[in-house]
Amino acid sequence: MMVTKSPIFGLLALLLGLTASTGATQPAPARTFERPEQLTVGYLPFLVMPQFAAARDKGWLNELGTKIREIRFTTGGQIAQAFAGGQLDAAWIGSGPAINMAHQGVPAKVVAAVNRDTIAIVAHNDFAELYEKDPSAAAFRAYQERYGRKLRIGTAPTGTTVDIFMRLWLNKLGVDPERDVQILAMAAGVTPAAAIAKQIDATVTVEHFITLMPRVFPSRVIAWGQDVRPGQPNHVLVVHQRMMDNYPEFVKKLVELHLRATRALREDKDYWAKVASDWVGAELLPLDVARQAVRSPAANLIANPRLIVDGIRTEDRFLVSLGRWPGPATMEQIFDFRFYDAVVREHPELGGL
Repeated sequence: MMVTKSPIFGLLALLLGLTASTGATQPAPARTFERPEQLTVGYLPFLVMPQFAAARDKGWLNELGTKIREIRFTTGGQIAQAFAGGQLDAAWIGSGPAINMAHQGVPAKVVAAVNRDTIAIVAHNDFAELYEKDPSAAAFRAYQERYGRKLRIGTAPTGTTVDIFMRLWLNKLGVDPERDVQILAMAAGVTPAAAIAKQIDATVTVEHFITLMPRVFPSRVIAWGQDVRPGQPNHVLVVHQRMMDNYPEFVKKLVELHLRATRALREDKDYWAKVASDWVGAELLPLDVARQAVRSPAANLIANPRLIVDGIRTEDRFLVSLGRWPGPATMEQIFDFRFYDAVVREHPELGGL
């Protein structure tokens, strides 16, 4: 696949070296189906959502038989805005923004899961010592008394999956996120620099940043996502309704490639590490960091969307309890299982992912 690159504007994009790119595939496969002239996809370049990168690396995207335009983003909220503006056909995005899109009436649905239990809380050793002795609101009070400031948590912007998880964690501990801590919204890629600059004391994040943080900042994991709320969904594959209506066989093929990539990555973690390092960029994700990160308790790829329904429902109800939405969305507003089910019927070996 030939790829040409053009810049995405904005400071975060410059910091992370993110790009938008357009690629032309090889001739269409023998099996024919209606397809768009171009597929525009969006994604976050994270180690825990590498299925698109693996499908591209293996040449499987050529089976779609169309041009593919890729756009990298720094937050899920940006992807949701692009969907709302009709700029994307499909995206690998956080479950939080996907829920918000359903409430906002954005015509897009979750067609496959990407991962779950991929979040962890990483804190400076000073707070970690207090929290490990007493994992409660008392640790936050003790930190403020000892160091003269509230714990500063750097994490993704409001409404993102990681932000929702952080608030669930704090709520479970009896910590008021508005009064008892200072939350600093930032893209995941910025948190290591913010930690080095002593601008934050902790972060709620995903791999590879969970693995990277202790290497650049005197810190450690104080809680894994599955210990706080088991089964927490994090990222999903979302497709615009116009694609599902006009090109259903094409969408089914896209979901098939996602499942195949999920299986390949789960079966060969060294391959997963290499794909992720190449995709994110070795300067940002060295291969040795990637190899450690893919073996982390927070590296859990899945594909079956039904595995995350309960987690999505809980996440949505929590958003309602915060006053974000007047009432919960229905699962029919969020999910479309038809394409996953059709793929598994044709390829039963891809079930169970």
